[in-house]
Amino acid sequence: MRPTTIAERLLHVQEAKKTLGTTIPWLADTMENEFKHAMGDRNNSEFVIGPDGNIVRMRDWSNAITLRRDLTELVGPVTNPTDPRDLQMATFEKTDVARGVVERLRRQTPMTAYQVKTIAPGRDPAYIKLRAEGDGRGQLYLGFFVDPIHKVHWNNQAGPVQISVNGTVHTGPDVSVKADADPREFLVDVDKGVVKITLTYLACDDKETWCKRVEQQYEVTQVADPDAGRVSGQRAGGGGRGRGPGGGAGRFGGRRPGGNR
Repeated sequence: MRPTTIAERLLHVQEAKKTLGTTIPWLADTMENEFKHAMGDRNNSEFVIGPDGNIVRMRDWSNAITLRRDLTELVGPVTNPTDPRDLQMATFEKTDVARGVVERLRRQTPMTAYQVKTIAPGRDPAYIKLRAEGDGRGQLYLGFFVDPIHKVHWNNQAGPVQISVNGTVHTGPDVSVKADADPREFLVDVDKGVVKITLTYLACDDKETWCKRVEQQYEVTQVADPDAGRVSGQRAGGGGRGRGPGGGAGRFGGRRPGGNR
């Protein structure tokens, strides 16, 4: 998940070091991604830098097999190379939190990732990260993803997740399980300009030691975000169509109060 503060970015680094079991130094870019931009602004680029500080290998897209060949040529062969499968890494710690229970949305038109500003709820971190994409004609995809670094989940016993998009309320799907970590996705129609979004939900930690009602705010600027990575393919699933209290029509992965499923 994309961090929203430098403290969160460093937390990601610590988690990666722990998971991979590495002892090599790690470097973290600034929140403005200054190093990434200076190095060509590719989403998954790869550079090998020699002891003299010069770039000896570079490619637009990282390739582990080719990188190993490069290092063998530049440094020498390794007697007992590590196979990634030997690490036996677990993507998530084992919990009772369900995954794969909420149907994903299908998007019919190509979209571009937009710039998102996240406003964390007071002293709490931003447990939920927003992915915003648009088709340039007023349709906006909003995906709210639980950040696993914080080890929290949705508490569905408190009712469906709700979002407000420029004052219009949309309600997510009813979920039968009491807790899950699946994304909540919406397709909405918006006007030009900055889109103001408020997300309201009940968050609980995976160890079930606390729960709290959280309100997070976001601002989406309908301009392409060069740091947002590639836009994934169409997601399986369906949406609904309805009309909310604000009077705007929209398509979404749940319902609006009083709208159609």
